[in-house]
Amino acid sequence: MNSALFLVQSPLHVHNAVEAIKTFSIQKSTFLVVTSQRNKKWESMMLANVPSDSKILYTLRNDRDIEACTKDYVKHIPNLKEQSFDFVFFSDSRLYIFVDIVNALQNSNTFLMDDGAGIISSVQHIKDKGFYFDISKSSSATRQQQIEKVKDKYGLLNTKSAKYNLFTAFDFASCDQFTVYQNPMTKMSHTHENSNQNQVLFLGQPMVNDGYISNRSYIEEMNAIINSYPEMEVLYLAHPREEKANVAEIQRSCNIRLIETDMTVEQYLLNIARPPAIVSSFYSAALWYVAKFQRGIKVNAHKLDFELLYSVNKSSMSRSSYLSMPSIIDLVYQHYKLRMNVIEPLRNE
Repeated sequence: MNSALFLVQSPLHVHNAVEAIKTFSIQKSTFLVVTSQRNKKWESMMLANVPSDSKILYTLRNDRDIEACTKDYVKHIPNLKEQSFDFVFFSDSRLYIFVDIVNALQNSNTFLMDDGAGIISSVQHIKDKGFYFDISKSSSATRQQQIEKVKDKYGLLNTKSAKYNLFTAFDFASCDQFTVYQNPMTKMSHTHENSNQNQVLFLGQPMVNDGYISNRSYIEEMNAIINSYPEMEVLYLAHPREEKANVAEIQRSCNIRLIETDMTVEQYLLNIARPPAIVSSFYSAALWYVAKFQRGIKVNAHKLDFELLYSVNKSSMSRSSYLSMPSIIDLVYQHYKLRMNVIEPLRNE
């Protein structure tokens, strides 16, 4: 009986896991769900899609309390080792919780699934540096010492890195470092034959909440994009991590109609009678999934004007230890050109 452990933190991770269960004929699955007090909506969306016959474990992510957070996920490791899973799947090669558990288990059948477009920079890191995990260090020397002290206490410091292959919906090719297994995304595959030619669906992104740009700059970008679709109604589907106050300001300042739903973008498009003819965003991973798996809808990726980024984000290494934020986003756009229209910044035209 094939058994598998799935380490998940978002609705997309769960969708990937469901596809892996079918692709790899998994008969017994365990989900370790990473939750956060800051994003209860994601938690409910995840649990709504975890297969009913799966075992579910929980760990609370709390980046502010290093000791408590580490202790909460480390407690699962002895039991997980005893399970001797046939497969281990995880969805983010830079999330310390996933990395520590994967390296502790050292399973020979370990697979990295998509964490949205984040997998693109992860793959680039393997090819450029030859390392499978890219954990950045804290900019605060004091905090980094605290992190290392806690990791050493729980036996996680300087552990051997586990090698992994890819289970992905992106168009990577197998190479010496990893083998690629394509995620067929059967649950979101569809051909739309009756799209609404008068509507555009714009997918919001939490760039303001994440501290990349100001809400004013985001609104300026939105208005430029809206103006590029004359005589079309623009629907706005906010990201679960966008602050309600920011979304309300966008609604007041832009000619949009806000869409309220607990479904993912792909599910939403499948569950309405006439989906919009165009889906657009900046670099949301949902653009890729719609472009590849939902035929009959045009997909546009609007390039973000990097001049709008706060100065610290123009040169900082973000979560990567060797790529700047603009470099990572540009990698995403280069990959997106394989499946969709990538439109140059409109704001200054």
